Amino acid sequence: MGRPIPYKVGAVLRDMPDDVTFKSEMFAQISRTRFGNEWWEHWGSASLTTFLRFPDAVAARTFEAQLPAFLDRHAYAGGNLKKGEYFQSLRPLTAMHLYSPGDRAIVTTLGAVGLLTLLIAIVNYVNLATARAGLRAREVAMRKVLGGTRRSLIRQFLGEALATVAVAALIGLALAEIALPFINALGGTTLAIRYVGWDGVVLPLVLLVLGIALVAGLYPAFVLSGFRPAAVLASTRAPGGGRSGTRLRSALVVVQFAIAIAFAIATGVMLKQTEHIRDADLGFRRDGLMIVRSLMTGGIDSPQRAAILRSLAAAPGVTGVTVANNAPGDQSTTNFSGYSRAGASGSKISLMDVGTGRDYFRVYGARLVAGRLFDVAHADDRGLLTLAERKRAGPNVVINRTAVTALGFASPAAALGQAINDGERDSTIIGIVDDLRFRSPRDAVTPVAYTYNTVDILSPFAAVRYAGRDAKTMMAALEAAWKRVVPSVPFEARSVEDNLYQRYYKADAQRSRLFTIGAVLAILIGCIGLYGLAAFDTARRVKEIGIRKTLGASTAEVLRLLIGQFLRPVILANLVAWPLAYVAMQRWLGGFDDRIALSPLFFVGASFAAALIASGTVFGQAWRVARAEPARALRHE
Repeated sequence: MGRPIPYKVGAVLRDMPDDVTFKSEMFAQISRTRFGNEWWEHWGSASLTTFLRFPDAVAARTFEAQLPAFLDRHAYAGGNLKKGEYFQSLRPLTAMHLYSPGDRAIVTTLGAVGLLTLLIAIVNYVNLATARAGLRAREVAMRKVLGGTRRSLIRQFLGEALATVAVAALIGLALAEIALPFINALGGTTLAIRYVGWDGVVLPLVLLVLGIALVAGLYPAFVLSGFRPAAVLASTRAPGGGRSGTRLRSALVVVQFAIAIAFAIATGVMLKQTEHIRDADLGFRRDGLMIVRSLMTGGIDSPQRAAILRSLAAAPGVTGVTVANNAPGDQSTTNFSGYSRAGASGSKISLMDVGTGRDYFRVYGARLVAGRLFDVAHADDRGLLTLAERKRAGPNVVINRTAVTALGFASPAAALGQAINDGERDSTIIGIVDDLRFRSPRDAVTPVAYTYNTVDILSPFAAVRYAGRDAKTMMAALEAAWKRVVPSVPFEARSVEDNLYQRYYKADAQRSRLFTIGAVLAILIGCIGLYGLAAFDTARRVKEIGIRKTLGASTAEVLRLLIGQFLRPVILANLVAWPLAYVAMQRWLGGFDDRIALSPLFFVGASFAAALIASGTVFGQAWRVARAEPARALRHE
């Protein structure tokens, strides 16, 4: 082991809650003795966060105004950074809440799913309440004849809406308690329902019930209270709103199914993008590859790292071992250097510097495009040079396809043998490989310059290629090999698939599942409302259908009439859903560098599924009415 650093336990803290942004299991004072290395004086690191306390906001703003001059004196003066490449600013600690794009996306997704599903439920209530207005017309007329005022009737109907929403809220709260573990498991969240306190749900739920009751009940209350007693009592049939009422209900069906179809399109796109990310060609072989992350643990010196690599290589089933300061899903350093072609003028091109050990490209299964790879047989690759020697001598480099384009070469073949300069020395391009996508699919592949280093890669990750064993068995074999060399250092390794998923794919997969839940709920609630509307409407048209059948209409023709009437607003909903879903999904996919095409099949498929589900929803009611005998329907006339 390296030189041990003793620590004394000074305090024991309670476990930090899940909603804390900055948390750790152990805290130690930063000191040069413990953490100092060649990067101690290096500006521009994103590994540290500095906390400052100010007496008030004015003092914080005054301090922030002095930061540019501070950087001029310290960061830029040493030539470590060029002015304009780095800046500092202050951010209130409270603003760190949901600062992560992933956290914001989860909250936004849950909020959008909840609000849009609630909107569909409100539309259902308004639809059914106005459709049933005719059944209560005579009740309203009699109340008005007996002295009831319109204001009292509005209060009554709003009270009925309030009672309905309150009962629904209690049922919904119970369902939320039951479904919460399922949601947490699918969405990767740790949500909990608290009833009292500053984050309790009781007061917001009461306000929500009052608001929904007002929104959902106001229009039906005005419609019902607006009936005129004389017209209602003189008529042989109860009013149903006429054509305006029918058009309103159709418009509301359009709204709810537009939301449901947009949800379905978004879900399809998200699931397909998630599948694409999981199966996409990343430029290397993902199967049979394990990443040993604990190799970069502090306290392991260079001889021990070499012994660990030999032990891992000797494990049964291992076909190759390499090291580098990057790995799929991990990047210990993200240093970039400005390169330019030898003799070229103008701005430099920023290339990421990646130090690679022996057999790096072979172990990862990278594809050679042109030239050759690093080889111990070529002394000019300089893999055995120390850090100081590499700074003086320009090493050979292998670059990726993106770097070929960025540096302005016409083709990979044209880049071979060319020199590039980082401002201090020339490096010769000996090979070009396909882009290796080790980082997020949201990020564009960066130009990379690979160098050969078998001596002192900073904070390395080991990659182990294996065959003939499953991942679990291989993990156990590698851990045993590790413990034979450094038994006191915890072993940590992951398969490449798991490492990429945990770092980059997990959040999008969780959001896809949440959207799937939202789509299912939206379509389900929309179908419940459509079923209720169909049941009510077909019941009112029993005698009409009896007359049609008496005049020669067949059961199939009646079915087409009834189903077509309810399908019309569902089909019109596509005119609203398609543009909304297209814009939303274009923006969402725009966040990925590696993404699928927004195919018309997503839109056509979602619309076809919605029409099929809507047809199935109303088919039972339509079939019952269409099959009824005309004599029974007309016997009271």
